[in-house]
Amino acid sequence: MFRFFLVCSLCLLLGCHQALVTPFSESRLQVARAHQAGLKQIQTELSTSTLKGLKAAKPDVQSVQWMTFDKLKQGALSAGVQRLDMTAKVFQFSFGKSWYKAFRLPQMSNPYKLVLYSYAKNGMGAGSIFYPTLVFVDHAFQITRVLTPQMNDNDSMLMKLTGEIMLKGMDHSQEAYVIVATSDALLQASTSMLSMASVGFGDIEDPYAETGIPKMQYVVHKRAHSPVGSMRVFWKNIEKDTPALE
Repeated sequence: MFRFFLVCSLCLLLGCHQALVTPFSESRLQVARAHQAGLKQIQTELSTSTLKGLKAAKPDVQSVQWMTFDKLKQGALSAGVQRLDMTAKVFQFSFGKSWYKAFRLPQMSNPYKLVLYSYAKNGMGAGSIFYPTLVFVDHAFQITRVLTPQMNDNDSMLMKLTGEIMLKGMDHSQEAYVIVATSDALLQASTSMLSMASVGFGDIEDPYAETGIPKMQYVVHKRAHSPVGSMRVFWKNIEKDTPALE
């Protein structure tokens, strides 16, 4: 009789466990999906709002020579994370209107490297990222060239793009300033990036289902280009035998 009651009790407990765990897991999965859907809607609204803000913004200066140029620092830690947002200054470039950051290039006699990090907004999922266009300016405040650097996705944990440009030193180049902005063409494009994302909360056979810890895996997200974002812009030394590139 005791064994009968013991078996019945165990069956009852197991049945309750099944009844509790399954809705729990499904509930968390539904919440996660709802969160992602809501997040995408918010991102769309913010993106639309930002683009409208840029369209309505008036340029702060009419000429490059009236810009304020910050000192370009050496090393990523020294530079810190710089936020380009709707409070930044605006300029009407030949490639479109853009918020921008302007820097004085280092007075180096030897070649050096200009480095840019651009961090993805909403790293865990589909989001946006600032993709830069660089404007180089000489001592007379004349634009010498405009280029879009190749930004590489080489850090899936920090969800950032990295661009590096080899520059000639002062003895071989008249370029004294660089402006970081973006173009109308880039704002119509997107970049695919590898990142970590939740793929659900598992099922009964998944040991993580009871704890509610989401399963993670690498996925590719297509990130829309944004006129705003977080970045680091700095310079660093290079090997003497490395040729400088324009």
